[in-house]
Amino acid sequence: MPIPGTIATRDIHVSIAEFNGDSSEGTVTFTNTHFLYDETGNVILAPGAYSAALVSGEATITVPTTDAAGIFPLDRTLRVNLSLDSGWAARYFIEVPTGVGTLELADIPQLLSAGVAPSSAFAQILEDANEYTDAAAALKVNKAGDTMTGPLLVAHNGYNVDLTHDLSIASSTGIAYTNGPLTAASSTSVNIPAGVAVFSHHSFSEQSFSTVNYGPTVVTIDDLSDPLTYFMINEAGAVVQNAGVPTREQRRDYAILGRAVVLGSVISNVQDSPVLAKHPHSFTHDMLSAIGAIRVDGIRATAIASSMTFSLTGGNIFNPGANYQFNEKDPNVSPFNAVTPASFRYVTQSGIVDVTPRTAIDPTIYDVGGVVTAVGGSGAFTTIQRVHCFPTQNVFIQLGQNTYSTLANALDALAVGETLPFTTHPDLRGGGVLTAFIIAQRSTTNLADTTVARVARATRFGDPGGL
Repeated sequence: MPIPGTIATRDIHVSIAEFNGDSSEGTVTFTNTHFLYDETGNVILAPGAYSAALVSGEATITVPTTDAAGIFPLDRTLRVNLSLDSGWAARYFIEVPTGVGTLELADIPQLLSAGVAPSSAFAQILEDANEYTDAAAALKVNKAGDTMTGPLLVAHNGYNVDLTHDLSIASSTGIAYTNGPLTAASSTSVNIPAGVAVFSHHSFSEQSFSTVNYGPTVVTIDDLSDPLTYFMINEAGAVVQNAGVPTREQRRDYAILGRAVVLGSVISNVQDSPVLAKHPHSFTHDMLSAIGAIRVDGIRATAIASSMTFSLTGGNIFNPGANYQFNEKDPNVSPFNAVTPASFRYVTQSGIVDVTPRTAIDPTIYDVGGVVTAVGGSGAFTTIQRVHCFPTQNVFIQLGQNTYSTLANALDALAVGETLPFTTHPDLRGGGVLTAFIIAQRSTTNLADTTVARVARATRFGDPGGL
């Protein structure tokens, strides 16, 4: 394969006698296994081989160097294949430095690869060429499938990875690959499908994995007087029954498969609850999205005296990934800045009311089926408005959807979770945090007057009664 003039080359002299004393005929091949690129990303040399016939065990061949500046990747090597007609063969890798003059192959340090370097030290151990070839074949890893014993260390680009150690730290016991759901086999027994359970040991003194196959099998419930039985797999692959919900400790010792509910000594229903191997990272996001954004700290709403406005203190909001563009080391917690008075937009259950932000609370309106509607009745009629704060510094207030004849009745409803139906606008879920409730009579003109209005803080999860 021709070498472009833009790539530095070097002549290498090969003498098989330097390796095993043989001077028979054969072939030497140097292979560039990389696509080589210039600094602009253009391919300047494709993978290819450079071969020469060995005449009386010797040959000289021109090859590309492996350390020339401005060529990428930087960690390139050449593979050396030596093959004699007598049957002796070897394969290893070398680096070829840029320079002047012919290099002797025997003087170039060998880099161990899938085969074994034919170094003089190794040649002293192996007494003949056949033994050398057999040993090289024995140490070769079969790319179609093989078994390695002992620790596997990978070193590249500054990473030194002990695969068993590091993977054990990242993994957990209790992950399962299952062939189907648990089902009732009879009124007193359960079908356990076939599957594989993973167990990880990551103590200071031991880092290891084990996997066991289990099922399919039918398991009869041991205690039909117990209303709840969980099914677990131990490290031997046996099904273990557990009375009640597994503890946190048990979840680190067993793979939990599911449960059966027993009423009147008969199975009422069977339900899966395994930690599945499929999409474990998405499992975490499923949980976080179900919880929603969380107020980490701060963000307290306070009425401003003699007005219908309020202030917000600074704080932090947990929302996965929302702060990544500002701080890669703290990507999930975003700061919320203090503001006095707070600017906000009103929202109904189906749309945004305000194009331009406002600062004054309007206690005379509420939301009826997504339509902004005037609050009827006497001046004492009251609504509950909900304040949502976002990592973007936006504040949205969702109008109340119910009216109460007095402030006290509204506060009672809020204390028990406002049992009347309430529909949250879908865009308020997930990104922002429900921070406060503004409870105000229709005739309110001073939000700080506690006889007609209250500003109540929400918990971290958006419930009434926060601190």
